[in-house]
Parts: sequence; structure tokens; C-alpha cells
Amino acid sequence: MLNMRDSGVKEIAVALRSGSASAKKAEAEGIKVLAVPEAAKWADVVMMLTPDELQSDIYRAELAPNLKQGAALMFAHGSTCIST
Repeated sequence: MLNMRDSGVKEIAVALRSGSASAKKAEAEGIKVLAVPEAAKWADVVMMLTPDELQSDIYRAELAPNLKQGAALMFAHGSTCIST
């Protein structure tokens, strides 16, 4: 999020579960915090960065019914790639 903001992106939000400890950190950095359904309705670009095993449930329950027409949806998986 911070790299997007620092690169000049004007409107950024993070979607988090209610009670997430990360919400306070995001808000302290000036990042808007939304619930997943709200974020899906708001965003033009959605990037799902959750553990692989949770993605399909989150998509079906919270994203699919709320994505606005024409929004881009991207997924990333939980593998870590390290090189030396």
C-alpha cells in the first residue's frame, strides 16, 4: 500500500476483517480501511492477497456479489520466492 501511495496513486484502500490488528496500522499511515464487500463495491482494481485456501470462499461470499462492473480482479498466491 505504501509503495502505491508513494508512487502517486491517489485513492487506496485496504479491505480487512473487522477487528484486524492491521487496521490500526493502515489507518496510522493514512490508508482507508474498508470491509471486503465495501471495498469490492468501491474499487476499480482489486488484488486479493490472502492465503490460497481462503481465496475461493472470500471470492464467492464477499467479492463476487459486490464487484462493480468492469473492475479488475487479481489474485496472488502464498508462495515465497527467494533468490540470492
